[in-house]
Amino acid sequence: MSEQVEKTQEIIHLGTHGENYGNWMSNPVFYMAGGLLALAVVLALMSFTVFRLTVLGVIFIIAAAILLVLLGWITWIRRQYAFGGGGMMERVHQTILSSGL
Repeated sequence: MSEQVEKTQEIIHLGTHGENYGNWMSNPVFYMAGGLLALAVVLALMSFTVFRLTVLGVIFIIAAAILLVLLGWITWIRRQYAFGGGGMMERVHQTILSSGL
């Protein structure tokens, strides 16, 4: 019986039966990071032009740079988890399916 279960599990290919598990890094995370990045850029521009506070403008530019790096990093992570990208989620699912849980 164990051989039959193993053969059945080998046949299973995730995504071929209409399942859509989404991604472990949801879209609102990107909206939040992108919104904060846009806010930091606007505040930096306003600090230089409207308020004439150079120090505050520099602080917001640094914050914007950090948020831009964060946005790039979480985009890379999402791609690594994606079924069509790095396939990490698929490997996790395959491990769970092969363990018989």
